[in-house]
Amino acid sequence: MSLITAKVINAGVPGELSTQGLERLPDVINKHHPDLLILCHAGNDILQRKDLNRAANNIRETLTIAHQQNIPAILLGVPEFGIFLKTADLYQKIADELEIVFVKNIITDILSDQSLKSDSVHPNAKGYKMMAEQLAGILKETGAL
Repeated sequence: MSLITAKVINAGVPGELSTQGLERLPDVINKHHPDLLILCHAGNDILQRKDLNRAANNIRETLTIAHQQNIPAILLGVPEFGIFLKTADLYQKIADELEIVFVKNIITDILSDQSLKSDSVHPNAKGYKMMAEQLAGILKETGAL
């Protein structure tokens, strides 16, 4: 059963850093001509303890490129390191600065539940299904669909 009527293209690359995603973005836009960008990025930057200021700048630039192409965007927050799962603050700052829709806890909520994880940092099929259902609701609420 389909949650939405729009065509969804997963252009994510496992293990990719935000710098690499930013470099790939123009080709992805030219290939797919998306009507909406749902950005979930810099998780690998966080895991590999890369410079988070640079990651934030890469996210900002990615969203700016989408805006310049008249592609609305939704930003998903990714957890930071710590004992408790908490979305890294950089995402809220970027969303506020660029005035875009921000989904703060969808990933942290899923990763907080062992039954929704395939490993320590990725949802399993049930977790991804829950993410898709929640995102479909957000897309409808915000008028993106």
